[in-house]
Amino acid sequence: MYEQISTLTFDDEMKYTVLAYLAFLRLHELSWPQYRRLVMSQPPGRMLPFMRFIFNERELIDHVQASWCAVYDIEFVRDILESIRFFSSEAQEVCEALEERVYAPDPLGRYVQPPTVPKPFKMSVSKTVCPNFEEWAPPEPFEARPAPMFEKGRTLEVKRLSAVFKENRQILKKKYDDPKHQPFRLRCVERPTNIEQLRTEVEEKFIQDHHYIPAEINPAPAMPTVEVKLNVATLLREHALFQKQMDQDKKKIEAFELELRDDSDFKLWQEEQRMQDEVADAINIEFNRKKVMATDQAAIEAKEKYLAEKMEIGRGAREEAKISHLTIQQESKNEKFRKKLKHFLVVQDKRGIKIARENVAKARKANALEVQAESEELCAKSTLQKAQEMAMKQELVRQLRALEKESCHMEKKFDIYSSSGQGLLQEMSIAQLRTELVLVKRWLQHEEDIKRRKIHAVKIERQNMLLERSRVVTQMRHIARAQWLSKKAHEKFYDKTEINPAEQLGL
Repeated sequence: MYEQISTLTFDDEMKYTVLAYLAFLRLHELSWPQYRRLVMSQPPGRMLPFMRFIFNERELIDHVQASWCAVYDIEFVRDILESIRFFSSEAQEVCEALEERVYAPDPLGRYVQPPTVPKPFKMSVSKTVCPNFEEWAPPEPFEARPAPMFEKGRTLEVKRLSAVFKENRQILKKKYDDPKHQPFRLRCVERPTNIEQLRTEVEEKFIQDHHYIPAEINPAPAMPTVEVKLNVATLLREHALFQKQMDQDKKKIEAFELELRDDSDFKLWQEEQRMQDEVADAINIEFNRKKVMATDQAAIEAKEKYLAEKMEIGRGAREEAKISHLTIQQESKNEKFRKKLKHFLVVQDKRGIKIARENVAKARKANALEVQAESEELCAKSTLQKAQEMAMKQELVRQLRALEKESCHMEKKFDIYSSSGQGLLQEMSIAQLRTELVLVKRWLQHEEDIKRRKIHAVKIERQNMLLERSRVVTQMRHIARAQWLSKKAHEKFYDKTEINPAEQLGL
């Protein structure tokens, strides 16, 4: 896009941004005719490089695909490129129309400014004559005027203002010495009042009216003494809890029995194993000490070898640097020569651009005339063909209507014992189908009876299991209540028979 940067300006940045957004993300919604209308309404010199770049898939992959993939999803970028490829043929037609506007001669004969051609500039030696500093005379020194002198003391104006201020102060003092001009007092303030008593009464009444009286809380009702009936889930949970508690008690008893056994053999074996571990630790320590000494010696040798290899690599790198420096100098010379040759070829190619453009415009104009003639011929042929087809259709309609008037209505009798005769694998008559349905219903009823018997057996088994567990839970409750009553009676007995040391000592 920036190959023709001389015809573009940076003021068109917003215009290109909006057009690129519509082309990449909203072209299917906007439709191609509307987008083409928008592009053709802009200056063709600005739109031609833009359309060539935006609808060229190769340019987008080379210049913007990598930066887009770093920000957006790869599938999203591929979808955008696929949508651009979908409108490539229409974009090529728009580019050709823009080229005709840009490069074709103006039919009104208006002047078109030719493109800017870069020309090499010539270096010339400046002919400026240097001034002779020996003949130059220094300027005269600048003499500033002295500051004005002020008289000591106050000025005449300040003295007059001071006299006026003093006279005004004396007038004010004489005015306020008179009792008539003293600060006045309100007689209502000097009269006796009971305002404080009234204020106190009002505040007390306000406090009484707004005093917070807390609500009385009713006592909580007594808990019901009726035993709660257990459902199936509660019964199973309580049975599982009792079973878990019994398993824990069983494990405690087994552990207690295990701890009562003789452990002399275990202690003897433990002492032997401890001695063997000490011997193995001593051997391991000696082995590690020798291993560390050998590792230090190997590290010293490896360091010396590494330094020697590094010095050898440094010498090789210096030689390679010299060779690469000479190679870079030679490549820079070759690059300068290639640039000069490329500049010469570009200048030669630009001279024949104008002639090539005129030839292209003439060829396109002739091609357009041929296409117009062919399109007119095809239009005439299609009109004739449509007329012939319409006549044939009218004739067929007339024949069909004539057949409809002559046709008669015939009814066909249906036999329930006959099949359709379509050649299918599961063909049967209506009577056979009814018989098959009766057999299938009997088989389904038999299967349903079997399932019902199984469900009934499972329910009876579950009911027996729940009765057994309910019996166990009831028995455990009776045992727990008996234990609790025994503990309670034991505590009461010890509370009554409390020992008094003073009575035992006879004090």
